[in-house]
Order: sequence, then structure tokens, then C-alpha cells
Amino acid sequence: MSLTPGVTETLFALGVGERVVGVSRYCDYPPEALTRPKVGTFLAPVVEAVAALRPDLVLTSPSPGNHEPVAAMERAGLKVVTVPEGSASVLEVLGSIRAVGEIVAATTAADRLIAGIEQELATVADKARGRPLVATAVVVGHDPLVLAGPQSYLGELVVHAGGANVADPLGGKWPRAGLELLFAAQPQVIIDLSMGSEAPAVAGRWRTLGDLPAVKAGRVYFDASLVLLHPGPRLGSQAVLLSRFLHPESWQETSESKRD
Repeated sequence: MSLTPGVTETLFALGVGERVVGVSRYCDYPPEALTRPKVGTFLAPVVEAVAALRPDLVLTSPSPGNHEPVAAMERAGLKVVTVPEGSASVLEVLGSIRAVGEIVAATTAADRLIAGIEQELATVADKARGRPLVATAVVVGHDPLVLAGPQSYLGELVVHAGGANVADPLGGKWPRAGLELLFAAQPQVIIDLSMGSEAPAVAGRWRTLGDLPAVKAGRVYFDASLVLLHPGPRLGSQAVLLSRFLHPESWQETSESKRD
């Protein structure tokens, strides 16, 4: 059983998805994960629901907010193992994949998965080399405005893809900010990951901020695929998507060279 979205993705990516008997409410990828019983959230799993599925192992990630649920599961006789969530950095994501691979005896598959991610990251770095840095804001929440900070995997991926994260001066993983910061930083690209049922309202909100360079240039992007939301096996795809947002010309050049 997995209670962490990135860990759930990893289990399926390693080819052991058939052994996953339950997941958290937010484990939404791959599609097969949606067919598994839901046992609450990462921070608040329903211990009785977890125990009812009789898992041999419960995988979760360390957090100050889930100490008591983890202790309750252990008191219920369940074996609980924590692995890094991956939200802090690229290295943490790769470390989580490696740890899960060791736990489920799929180290060869984990090594292969990591090698593929590293190749995609290398491709993205090549695309960014020699190109001007693009001032970028990654928005993960509104009211208050919350950005991906320098101590998050998204902040690191922005830099990797050739961007300058406007949230760097704020520090931290998910810093809160005001609109005044955006107007001072003048982001050339805004990537809004807060989209959900309020998508039309959020998109309309950006259109009212036409003095921002990103809005004026039509470079406010929304991740309709939701690929950016969870650190995990799709890390390489996340870097590629960010690279396409920040430096689309580098990918156009690749397509043109292939045609030649």
C-alpha cells in the first residue's frame, strides 16, 4: 500500500503495481492507481480502512503532520516504512525511487528508471545551454499567492530548464508572496499549477494583470496534464515540459533539424 502519490507512481513504474492494494485519495497516476481502494489522505489515512486491506507493507513519507497516523498504524500491527516524498529536490526524487526499488526488490528496474530520467534532464540542460535566463514564476496556490521556492523540486527544475525563479529571494519550499513581488520581478513566464474546478476564474484573474510581461506576451501556462504536480518517475517529463514553456524555440529547432 502507498499513501504518497510519487511513491505510488514509482511502484507502478517499477512494474509492481499489481501488488498495490490501496492508495491515498491523491494518488491519481497512473490510471490504474485510480482503481485501487482509497484509504484517506497522506496526512490523514483512515487506519481502519488501511488495516482492512491487510497490507504486508505501508509506504508513506515523513512529515510532521502524519506522525500520529503512522504511530496508530504501527499500533494496529501494520508495518510502515517511510521514504522521501521528493518535493525538496531532484536528488530527493531520485533517492526516493532508489529506496522504493530496494524495498520491493526491484533495484534493476529502479536503476533503469533513474537512468532514463537523468538522460531527459541532460537533454533539457543541453537545450538551455547558452540561452538567456527566463524570469519565471511557478504558482501553486492563490489567496494567498504561493510560489514554488528554491528549496522545491519545481524551483530546481526551473533553473535546470534555463529559468530564473522569481521566488528565489523568498527562500523556502512553498513561500507565500504578494502580487507586488510579481510586479517587481516582472516574470516573462508564469506557470500556474493551481488549476482545478476554479480554472476559468483563475485564467480570468491573470488576464486582469496585463502589465506583467508574461501576461502581455501570452506566456501564462497551465499544466492541463497535471504532470508537474507530483515529484516522482515523471521528473524527466516535468523538466521537458518546463523547458518547452521557457525555451520553445530550442524544441522547434530540433524538429526542423529532423525534417532536414
